[in-house]
Amino acid sequence: MIDLIHGEDEFLRSRRLAEIKRRAGPAELVSLNTTELDGAHLAASALHAAADAVPFLAERRLVIVHGLPKASGRTKAEETAPSAQLALLLDYLGHEPSSTDLILVEDQTLPSDHPLLRRLQALARDGSARISLCRPPAPRELAEWIRDHAQGKGVSIAPAAAQALADAIGPDLRLIDVELDKLIAYVGAGNDITRRDVETLVPYVQAASIFKLLDAIAEQREAEAFCLLRRLREAGAAGPYLLTMIGRQIRILLQVAELQAEGKSTVQIAERLRLREFMVQNAARQALTLSAAQLVAALDLTLATDVAIKSGQQDEDTALVLLVNDLLQTLSDRR
Repeated sequence: MIDLIHGEDEFLRSRRLAEIKRRAGPAELVSLNTTELDGAHLAASALHAAADAVPFLAERRLVIVHGLPKASGRTKAEETAPSAQLALLLDYLGHEPSSTDLILVEDQTLPSDHPLLRRLQALARDGSARISLCRPPAPRELAEWIRDHAQGKGVSIAPAAAQALADAIGPDLRLIDVELDKLIAYVGAGNDITRRDVETLVPYVQAASIFKLLDAIAEQREAEAFCLLRRLREAGAAGPYLLTMIGRQIRILLQVAELQAEGKSTVQIAERLRLREFMVQNAARQALTLSAAQLVAALDLTLATDVAIKSGQQDEDTALVLLVNDLLQTLSDRR
């Protein structure tokens, strides 16, 4: 059997590869009968030696080729032709022993006209090849993916909880997987994961809620802003933490606005600020409606609230309510 695993999502690629290894037999025997090769420097002798070898104390061998040879031509016509290494791989496909599983792993999505993809699609029609495309789900499909993934782990997650994870983490499936494992350990086997569980345990969700809080304030959605503040407090968010995160978000908005003015792209800004790209996109959208002067004034209000709490002038709940009210007034004027 030949497996092609291609696509940009590392978590989905590694999970698919783990499934193939698991089905091949006991882990210790699979390890003894697995050879991994660098596809970028693939030699015919190494491929044949690995794939043609007889399995040791097992029924099958696994040969995993990481990465694929690239076309090496300079002209457009030459670039469409396979390189010598890719050609030898194409020639070998279909000639591997029945006891060998050949697994090709590529970290990019192969174009529809790629010679390897076309060859494997033909082999897949007679059942001798499988193709796994590993792309993260679209944003509108992410919450449903989370629910399905949780179900695969033996738990149920409420739609609102799945949506909260999707909004907070974005398409980082490995991080979502880690947070789901933490939530499962927290709620216990057989119990459903609720939005309250997610808000309590997953720090990214609180950070996302703070972004939504500032979004509601900037757009003068007063009732929603106070509702979000109340939910954050009920989820256990302490006053100092909220002030720190609100201040951090305001500083991010200032930095994003400044870098955009310099002509930096979303990807460049994300790299500079060490943020996920979708977070920069959200911040850029929010920053468009606010001036630098408004953001600086909002940051000053946050610092003043911090002083009021630490000096004992105001208790946390009162200070936070007053802060939201002051921010609503400060950010009320549109650009």
